[in-house]
Amino acid sequence: MNLSAVDALSTRLIGLGDWFHRTTVFAEYIQQASPELAACIFSELVVSAVLMRRKKYTVALQSAFFAVLLERWGSEHRTHTREAAAAWQDEVALAFLVNPTVDEDDEHFSVPAYNSERTLTLGERKALAATPQRRNIEMALFDPHPAVMGRLLDNPRVTEPDMIRIAARAKVPSIILAAIATHPRWRERLSVTAALAQNRRLPANIGLTLLPFLSRPTLVNISGDQRLHDSLRSAAALLLSLVTRNHHGCAGSPGVRSH
Repeated sequence: MNLSAVDALSTRLIGLGDWFHRTTVFAEYIQQASPELAACIFSELVVSAVLMRRKKYTVALQSAFFAVLLERWGSEHRTHTREAAAAWQDEVALAFLVNPTVDEDDEHFSVPAYNSERTLTLGERKALAATPQRRNIEMALFDPHPAVMGRLLDNPRVTEPDMIRIAARAKVPSIILAAIATHPRWRERLSVTAALAQNRRLPANIGLTLLPFLSRPTLVNISGDQRLHDSLRSAAALLLSLVTRNHHGCAGSPGVRSH
């Protein structure tokens, strides 16, 4: 593969103004490629983001992950891409090209009292989560409903420490953690994503998409944390190994040509 294609794609994506546009462009680009080439592009984006730590590669890889998580990269093409990666034994693509599905929680989570004598409706709770008042925000932080969390995530008065409090909690719905992890504003906050990735309540497939952006010490912690899913620990170890060995990419894989 001509790696200048990855560089050109990354330069193009960072020049776009918002994540929606970047995700759309990436999804269109990758689905025009053969599965073999798509696997190679995806793998090289992961490696470039981890080893070079340059903004354009980070943006390109985030765009790729958004395309997967928001299902803009079609499941059929994505499946064929994983099959191509398996045929070429591309461990990077296999580790990080995830299934975007998030399973529902079996646990029940109680709605906070909101200092009210009656049970508030969902609409009232959503309204409180969107207000600038600190008191209301503090109460909404413990609400288990994803619609309430959606309002909080978009509330400009919500702070990074607020999100870390939620991300680090042991008793929180998985869907809430997944919502934080897939929100463009909070996904770029390293302290938030580090807390999320180390929370065993976060679905492993979502956690995998955070790993390439984390610091080396955090990856070391994750690789040795027996509470976390095997796929997370092995993927963290894989990323750590990239800096100690020569990564040859997939230039010689079958069906891969300049694009």
